Amino acid sequence: MDYVYPHEQAQLPAKPENPFISVHLPLTFVSVAIALFFVGESKATKQKLDEAKLEQSGRVWAQENLKWRKETTEKQLKALQDAKDALEKAVGERKELVATSAATQAQFTSVMKELDELAKGGDKDATLIITSYGIKVNDPEKPAEKPVEKKEEKPADKPK
Repeated sequence: MDYVYPHEQAQLPAKPENPFISVHLPLTFVSVAIALFFVGESKATKQKLDEAKLEQSGRVWAQENLKWRKETTEKQLKALQDAKDALEKAVGERKELVATSAATQAQFTSVMKELDELAKGGDKDATLIITSYGIKVNDPEKPAEKPVEKKEEKPADKPK
């Protein structure tokens, strides 16, 4: 064995007591930590990419949804316009029928007024027709009588 001077003794590495603990173990821990860091970073990067793809697909879906809504709205507006045109056409076609109906109603009303006048004058046939069919003719000068509602008086609550 070689002689070691006291000042050189502090510079010599100490021999490990356990042969399994050496420079390799700390290096292994550091390399595992670095590997875990890189795995975590790669997963985070992948997750960010997936989120970006999902966001992009969400935008695409939103654009398609807006396009569908626009097309549907245009179809509904066209259907409404067609319905409006059909209604105007039907009203135009039925104006003549409405005018004929109003004239018939006026004739019927005048016949019933004449029948009522005959019944008031004493004609038995007119009276029979009016009573059998329950015809009531209102005077245009006198408005129809409205039934008067009777209000019931409620006795005041008496203190006991």
